[in-house]
Amino acid sequence: ILIVSKAYLIERRQNELKNLFLQRIKIVFTENPENPTGKEDAATVINKKSTNWHSIQTKIVVPE
Repeated sequence: ILIVSKAYLIERRQNELKNLFLQRIKIVFTENPENPTGKEDAATVINKKSTNWHSIQTKIVVPE
């Protein structure tokens, strides 16, 4: 499992990466809807071969 903060992914690039590595990894990406390419985004990259990736749940926490 790899967690990347400040990933700076736009939706098009995220989809390209998902398609390129479809068999090997799962990418879970969150972004600030008010600033999609800002510093608040994060990506989690999960190796499908060594994890139980089917049961992953995502919860977005927004600080006040």
